[in-house]
Amino acid sequence: MTPFVRSGIGRPRIHNDSTHNVRQTGYAERKLAGYFFQQLDRLMQSVGIEAVEMEGKFAQLCVRLSQLKEYRDRFTFLLSYNDMRILVHNVKTLLASFAKYAHFKLPIVALLVRNLGTDFCIGLGIKANYLKKAKLSNFSSHDLFNLRYPVASARETITNEEANGIVNWAKGVLTGKSGSVLDTYICPYTKQSFHEYYLEHLNDVYGFIWDEFPPERPADILTPPQNRFEENIQCYGKWRLEKGKPLHLIGRSYEKFHDILSSRLNINFHPRPKLCKKCNQHNEKEAAVLKATRALAASPQNQRLKQKKLLAEQELNRSNIHQHQVAAQRKYINDIRDNLGPTERLLILDFVTFYGLTSAKFNILVIMMYEKVDGRLSHSFIDFIAPLVLNMMRHISDGHWNIY
Repeated sequence: MTPFVRSGIGRPRIHNDSTHNVRQTGYAERKLAGYFFQQLDRLMQSVGIEAVEMEGKFAQLCVRLSQLKEYRDRFTFLLSYNDMRILVHNVKTLLASFAKYAHFKLPIVALLVRNLGTDFCIGLGIKANYLKKAKLSNFSSHDLFNLRYPVASARETITNEEANGIVNWAKGVLTGKSGSVLDTYICPYTKQSFHEYYLEHLNDVYGFIWDEFPPERPADILTPPQNRFEENIQCYGKWRLEKGKPLHLIGRSYEKFHDILSSRLNINFHPRPKLCKKCNQHNEKEAAVLKATRALAASPQNQRLKQKKLLAEQELNRSNIHQHQVAAQRKYINDIRDNLGPTERLLILDFVTFYGLTSAKFNILVIMMYEKVDGRLSHSFIDFIAPLVLNMMRHISDGHWNIY
């Protein structure tokens, strides 16, 4: 007679079904693993090996295993343990050598991570989103594996001059001055609008790219172009020599443009202003209105909740007005900056506060000037710094500020 076990809800579960067998097998394996590592821990303590040095010591013992004939044949699978550790390190180095926009990176990663655990792959330096994309991809018939000379591989190459030029141009657009590649840049544009802005200002972008080449570059503009980028460089070089003629340049696609930027810059396209308290508290005010609305829905006749909801909506309305003002002001300033005449200058003043290495607090006044030099937007700035303990406005006239 087949034994049954009643779980309390639903029909009885048969003891010898496949699910039960798998569960029992897993339980037995976990019990065996617990016993094994318990004995291994006792062995480590008896020979004086600490847990923190277990990996290195175990690798050394596996190297010596090849010299022990009586155990070598029985533990053959441990002979390559140290080589596997070196292989993992080499794979990390290989993956770190690829640029984010590298054409053949994804098929190689997809092949390597097949049937591997997520935590192990992340330990190799692969980001979670990229890992998910690689696992969902199928590159079994990719050009990398089937063609002796992969088609169009040369056209996918992005030169350092182009990448550096685009990045330097983007820094100027985002901050008005240069910065470190380790900084996080806040972008007032969406990804789409920033790409459109890039296409509208290709003349300025290729001015930065041109500056990345050595001075003898104009002598090379007569060589036959091998790709579209070299055609753009030739057109720009001829235009510099014969100004007045129309200049036709072709920009990078949306994905390629953002691949170049993301490989060298950390750009935040969804910024939350940190310096302005009103902007910084906008999300909290939205959450307060939502919370008050839900509370009032549960108790519609509660006058205190009605008053609380009304006050929260008034605060959110004031915050929305402030947000619209900030957006309008930024657009107005950017329009002035982008349409400066040859004799016009734009001055921007900004007050900020920062902490020094000694934890002392300082005020800083930044005066930035925009102008156009030979049709290209340029800028210069000066910083005035004073300790917070001093009266800021009084020490401007007293000359106690340091000029950098």
